[in-house]
Amino acid sequence: MQSNMDVLLPRIPTWRKGAIVNMGAGFCSTERANEVDAFFQNKVEDLEGGPRELAQTLERIRLCAALLAEKGPEVDAYFAAR
Repeated sequence: MQSNMDVLLPRIPTWRKGAIVNMGAGFCSTERANEVDAFFQNKVEDLEGGPRELAQTLERIRLCAALLAEKGPEVDAYFAAR
């Protein structure tokens, strides 16, 4: 997506362009959150709703990463015992 952003954005209605940031919401690591932030940081101001969408997406990614760090080993152990 990063390499095709200039092709993709003109095809999206203006009122939905901010939602493109949500494409990163499925990530689950602080590294990926940082990548999403770095990529969109200078682009969201030009997208309707972009700053809010970026903040929410980064929060989702970071919460997932925190949950994975806290409970991941416990879940792995549970399924390994089955």
